[in-house]
Amino acid sequence: MRRLKKDNVLPFLKEMNKKEKVFCPQLVDGKDLMLVLLGDGEYRGDIGKTTISAKSVLFPQSEEIISYSDKSISKVIDSTKTLVFGIRPCEMSAIEFTDRFMTRGDFIDPNYVSRRSNMTTIVIACHESPSDTCFCIDAGKMPYLETGYDVQLFDAGDYYIAVPGTKNGEEMFADKNFEQGGREDKEKLEEIKSKALHSQKTKPGIKMAIEILKEDRPDEAFWERLA
Repeated sequence: MRRLKKDNVLPFLKEMNKKEKVFCPQLVDGKDLMLVLLGDGEYRGDIGKTTISAKSVLFPQSEEIISYSDKSISKVIDSTKTLVFGIRPCEMSAIEFTDRFMTRGDFIDPNYVSRRSNMTTIVIACHESPSDTCFCIDAGKMPYLETGYDVQLFDAGDYYIAVPGTKNGEEMFADKNFEQGGREDKEKLEEIKSKALHSQKTKPGIKMAIEILKEDRPDEAFWERLA
């Protein structure tokens, strides 16, 4: 467990950007919070839902998959190292679902697998009251993750409590911007988790909507009521 001061987040991201591509929430044109490459917007420490999903890092709008000349043709696999900072727990769960879909059975997308295996994820757990569009509890999830991340950050005021989820995440703690955590941070972490869980509210109809989608059955009257 480590501490990461909020004032040190940008220096940390800039340091990581020397070694790999860094995506994080930034204001674009001064108004839209978007998950873009560091420097393509303005990082102000705003951590919220971005208009572009973190999955966009795994599904670029265009990509080179084949290289050819007059005499040869070869596959091109993107192995660029990337760091995605500021992913919300629900989005990380969506990425895990996509992982299973893109590697199911005999169908394995080598380009996706390469990008995913070279992607480090830093999740920021939710601690505030859910917005009108949040439904993690209804989907059987929580405002924070138990697994599936490299590093997860918990908001503790002017700093984050950083918890590793993988060996890759533990190695990241060697960066000078991370400070050793203490016993008080362990107690604070449990307090943050408890408060986040108790702030969640179920939304009428959402759980039923999920069941209907699973069963792939039409129910026009239900959708009209939900809308």
